[in-house]
Amino acid sequence: LGAPIKTLGAHETSVRLHPEVAAKVNIEVVAA
Repeated sequence: LGAPIKTLGAHETSVRLHPEVAAKVNIEVVAA
């Protein structure tokens, strides 16, 4: 993440698992 997630809703980020492997991850932030 480039910055903290401070809003509700869907967010997409990338995760680097290895120098040659990256994956996109969808995160859904909801009110508790």
